[in-house]
Amino acid sequence: MRTYLAKTGHNFKNIDKLKSLIDSEQSKANKVIISYRDPASRITSSFINKFHVYEDRTIFDGNKKIQGFAKEFSAKVTKNLNRHHGIIRQEGDFSLREMILFLWECNCKGRLSEVNPHFTPQLLSKKELNVIQSCSNRTIRLFPLKVELLRNDLQVINNALDIDYIPPRMNSTSSPGQDWSFSDSAELIDLPLSKLYEHKIIPKPGSLLNALTQDQDFKTKYMEVFEHDYQLLKLMDGYRQTAKNQ
Repeated sequence: MRTYLAKTGHNFKNIDKLKSLIDSEQSKANKVIISYRDPASRITSSFINKFHVYEDRTIFDGNKKIQGFAKEFSAKVTKNLNRHHGIIRQEGDFSLREMILFLWECNCKGRLSEVNPHFTPQLLSKKELNVIQSCSNRTIRLFPLKVELLRNDLQVINNALDIDYIPPRMNSTSSPGQDWSFSDSAELIDLPLSKLYEHKIIPKPGSLLNALTQDQDFKTKYMEVFEHDYQLLKLMDGYRQTAKNQ
């Protein structure tokens, strides 16, 4: 279930629908909640939760049915590796680095919007960022809702909107067994899922962040894909800091 913060309201995936509510002399919306997440955390979680470990169960062992959209995406990634990069892999067996580079190739070809939203950046264009930036004016109050600080932000929103809603904790990845471990090692982003499963190890977002500091070419390509998400992160964190200082 998604987080719905009021009995009446709007939940937008299409940024143009939000634009229609705020782009007028008399805005129809006076409160806008922007949900966002650190990009490295988001893409690492997508990789782990859809292909490797979900809650406390493993996925790559083949005993759990993978979701249809995830299976379709994984097939495209491994097909791309086999056909264009000469890397022969079992379908669905790829690394986090290979997944991100696949997104980079899609972005270069102008086809990122064709990828399932679970695996794309939150924002696909500067236009979408501009719409969010235009939300903050005298008639519209903007509330940041950061996934990493979900309960803290929801409490602020609850107080401001006079509601009382905290969702149950969901989708939290936990170890499938005592012999499994989490790690921030940069080397893990190069291990395909079969190797992660074999070693019973789960990469944390720090694995990706550490790898980005060690490989400038990879970092450049990664930032080309997620540049607007990082701009959103900076913008929303700025609103939070301003509100804290007021």
